[in-house]
Amino acid sequence: MNLFRTRSNRAEPSGDTAGSAVRKQPAQPHMQIVAHTDDDLYFMVPDLLHTVRAGIPVVCVYVTAGEADGRNAPTSDKDRLELPEDFEGYTAGRQNGIRAAYSAIVTGDRGAEWKREARTFRDGVVGEVSVLEAGEAPITLIFLNLRMVQGGAPVRLRTLWTEESPAQPTLRPTGSPIPGESGTYNFTRDGLIDTLADLLAEHRPSVVRVLDPDPDHTSYGNGPTRYCDNEDHTASALFALTALRRYDQAGHDQSVTVESYRGYWNKLWPFNLSGPAFAEKMKYITVYGGGDGHECESPLTCGDRQLGARAYNRGYGQSTTYRYQGTTNWLQQQPDGRLVAFAVLNGRPVRWTESLAGTGEFAERAPLGALLDQDDTTFLPQLDVVRDPRGCLHVLGLRMYAAADQYGHTRDVVHAWQGQPSSVFGPWNNLGNPYNEAGNNPIKRRELGNPVGAFDADGQLRFFVRNFGHGLSARKRLADGQWSKWLDHGGRSQDGYGALTTSRGTIELYGGSVGDGIQPGVVRWRQSSPGSDLAAEYDTLLPAPSGPPAVLEQPDGRLVLFVRQPNTAWVIAYRQSEPDGRWDTRAHLLGGDGGFGRLATVLLPTGDVLIAQRNDNGTVSATVQPTGDGAFHSEWHDLGGGPFVHLPSLALNHHGQAVLAVMGTDSRLHTTVLEVSGRQVRTTEWRQTD
Repeated sequence: MNLFRTRSNRAEPSGDTAGSAVRKQPAQPHMQIVAHTDDDLYFMVPDLLHTVRAGIPVVCVYVTAGEADGRNAPTSDKDRLELPEDFEGYTAGRQNGIRAAYSAIVTGDRGAEWKREARTFRDGVVGEVSVLEAGEAPITLIFLNLRMVQGGAPVRLRTLWTEESPAQPTLRPTGSPIPGESGTYNFTRDGLIDTLADLLAEHRPSVVRVLDPDPDHTSYGNGPTRYCDNEDHTASALFALTALRRYDQAGHDQSVTVESYRGYWNKLWPFNLSGPAFAEKMKYITVYGGGDGHECESPLTCGDRQLGARAYNRGYGQSTTYRYQGTTNWLQQQPDGRLVAFAVLNGRPVRWTESLAGTGEFAERAPLGALLDQDDTTFLPQLDVVRDPRGCLHVLGLRMYAAADQYGHTRDVVHAWQGQPSSVFGPWNNLGNPYNEAGNNPIKRRELGNPVGAFDADGQLRFFVRNFGHGLSARKRLADGQWSKWLDHGGRSQDGYGALTTSRGTIELYGGSVGDGIQPGVVRWRQSSPGSDLAAEYDTLLPAPSGPPAVLEQPDGRLVLFVRQPNTAWVIAYRQSEPDGRWDTRAHLLGGDGGFGRLATVLLPTGDVLIAQRNDNGTVSATVQPTGDGAFHSEWHDLGGGPFVHLPSLALNHHGQAVLAVMGTDSRLHTTVLEVSGRQVRTTEWRQTD
């Protein structure tokens, strides 16, 4: 086995616009809405770096001042508590730190010049806007400065969201162009939501990145429920998603793709970034924290010295994890030969359908299923698509309503499908949540994972979601068209499953364990016989991966599993010893170009498997691997196609050719037909469809 990472070959394009590492896309900005001045660096890199390097403008809104205890000194300094509280000074240090970090990203110099000015928002609140114009595209940082401490007592963004606080004061950082003093201005809940909606309307972003609105709990049932995230992260995501819905309801002509990122929970799962990707993230976080060795004349210019050089020790920078783990089956072929792609734009599901089978030309997107466009619910960013035995496509999603009352939130699985093969989709049906029934604590609804589906041997759909207990909940459709009650299949895993129906008619699901040594490795749920209940099994003896597995059935009936190795992001393959048998625990190293997230796979007419992945460059890499007992190899080809959002998808077209689809950072569908010959993979022309 090759123990050293191999780099991929650059695929030579066969079309004029194909194959470049990063394709310049229309320069609609990308916007981050976060709580604190380091959240974008910690949780949204490397995606953020790919955006900047593609020449796309960046707008980042920092909602809170993040003034903590007001002492800009390392937390390891035993004398730090002797320093006086200086909330305005510490906030200035943090904001100078994030300006320095972006300066280093764009120019290589932490000291680049910024234009700083005051700006009036809703409720008459005056904040600050800082603009860096030294790069290919501007970087705009917007500081709203909501206080975390007032009169020695903590105040939280959460209480503004829940309406426990009617209004919340802002802080004026030392040296800011904001007039007045701290406490001069106050944000109301509606004022903050409207401010965010105004900024969305002003900048018209094509991509919006937010934090996790529904983090996982770490304790429940014995005292207060505790979550592994900062409560300001959670509240900022709820404010952002609500503002996005308000912006969408007002109407606009720029499509928006949303991505949501986990926060502190990263430290509790196996780390998913490659060594180089993590090192680059830490490089810029260290600049932010003032630990890069620069000359520091005063605490105001040092950066966030409470963080300093301790960023590595926090444990949550070693991963970048999407809250809603995407699937890679969102490009499908209908029985009439046409391809259909699915996504969520502007909080609503959409589809693109190939105009004629095999042409690669897609009609403009159309709404997917019937629903009320003007209600206050929104679809979360990912959809799962499965095909029934007749060839009809079924789409599963997760729909949310964000409430001020902690018991008023809803997170429901929804389902739409084609009544006839290759036909229109019917209305969305609400399939609920395992914690909707009376007697359940409503707060449990919020930790639902994204649904995945599979069909029974009798042709009935089952879908599966990760539940509050980190196990597997499911419902199945009955012969009369009704749905069963919620089923609890037990187990304990990370979010994100690989699911399939085998040629024997049994359903199997695979998930990565949480990596805590209690239930280690790859967890499997499977039916022992067609139609039976699924049971959790821990006997695969495979080590825990750093994300959701991809599983498919080889022509010989054995399953093959493709996962990412923790800490390296290398792609690893495992095969079953025999159909429906035990797993061969020998790891086959396929290498790759780093990256994170699930792998896209498709069986080719030759019997080989084509794999596509997002890589460390923000582009797509692909490899062709043998099935059966063929020897795996580590030859990859960088296909370009970036930067993009979410995960790539692969499908065969009407002619049996592999088609690669990604969602561009312009919120358009990007597709290319792949030319596959032996181990070689080449792109043809990239096509973009609104």
